[in-house]
Formats: sequence, structure tokens, C-alpha cells
Amino acid sequence: MKILVTGCFGFIGYNFLKVLSEESRNDFEVTGIDSLNNPYSKLNYDTFKKANDFEFFHEDILNIEKINFKSFNFDVVINFAAESHVDTSIYNPNVFIESNVMGVNNLLKFCISNKINEFIQISTDEVYGSAQEQFFQETDKLNPSSPYSASKASADMVCNSYAKTYGMKIKTIRPANNYGPYQQPEKLIPYSISNITKENRVEIYGKGLNIRHWLYVKDTVSGIISVLTKGGPGEIY
Repeated sequence: MKILVTGCFGFIGYNFLKVLSEESRNDFEVTGIDSLNNPYSKLNYDTFKKANDFEFFHEDILNIEKINFKSFNFDVVINFAAESHVDTSIYNPNVFIESNVMGVNNLLKFCISNKINEFIQISTDEVYGSAQEQFFQETDKLNPSSPYSASKASADMVCNSYAKTYGMKIKTIRPANNYGPYQQPEKLIPYSISNITKENRVEIYGKGLNIRHWLYVKDTVSGIISVLTKGGPGEIY
């Protein structure tokens, strides 16, 4: 199976890339694209390229049409590329709309023009908003509460429109908060660990009463591979 992985050197994308290269090298032919817009993505790239025979393109998904992929004949695009820091989205929402909404639309147009009929959108459970007493179902109403989650919900709706209008086989994955190796240090768990090791105070959100559900990133990757190989089009996971 030939896969184009966007955002391949971000947190979840890089863990996905590493699992495929270490455990499923013979099952998938992977090409990556990443904007390398932060030092951690660049570090992941520098580490990975030394040990792997890997086709990579340094480009933003907003400009994917600049790359000539005509001869690659991809079977599926898996989109990890996204701006994902909620706090940043509050003071700079434009970047999130551009990357998470317009970027996804550009990817879907790219799929149409290159006859790639399968697309996996890595979304977030935050599109549902907050729950007081029970878990959300996949089909529950979307009720995002930040510019970040609103941009991801918008992208999901764009994906849904391409499935209905163009008949694309789109699968949407909405994982909970992830943690694990290679996570950017501004995120809650690595940021807290960093403060603890430096004997600084650990920040508490609000009154400290909020509850979050967490997924270990390699469990998320395992789920993504299951959706890739066994999941049904039009489904939400």
C-alpha cells in the first residue's frame, strides 16, 4: 500500500512513521510531507533521515500543488498535519483556520486531481466540546469550544462534503489527548515534567477540577493502523 503521510514529523505523525518503519516496513510504501515549522519537527527529521530510506518533501500542505506527485500513485493520504496548541489558537486563530481548514481542503483537492480516493483525517475528540457525566458517541453533535477545536470540526465537515459530493472514501479519527515520546514540550505532560525536574511550580488549569482522558500515542498509532487496514469509509473512530 502506498501512503502519503502529511505532518509526518509532528508528534503523532512521527510516532506513526516510526512504527511503520520498525514493524511494518514491508507492508507499506511511505512518502512524507511536513512544513518543519518548529525545531522539534526538524529534530525528528534529522534523526529519521539518517536511519531510513524515505522519500520526503519539505512543504506546507497549503502548497501541496507545487509538488509533482503524478508518478507516485498513492492509495491513501493520512493527514496528521495541523496546528494543535489550544492556547495558541486563542490569541492567533488565523493560523489554525489556514492550516487546519484550508490545508485540509487543499489536500482533498489534491486527492481529487490525482485520483486518490481514500483519505484519513486525524481529528480530535475536542470537536464535541465538554461532557459532564458521560462519554460522547461518534455521531454526537459537534460543539467545539476553542478556535483550535472549531478549526478541526470545520475540517471534518469539509471532509464529509467531499465524501458526499465526490464519492471519496474518507475515514475520520477523533482520539483523546495523546501523550508519549517526541511530544512538543509546551504540551501539558512534558511541560509539567520539565517544571518538576527544574523544581518549578506545576501549573493547574482553572481550579484543578477538570478531568481529561489520555491515550498513549503508540496505542493511538495502533488504532490508526487498524482503521487504515480494516476501517470502513464514511466511519468515525
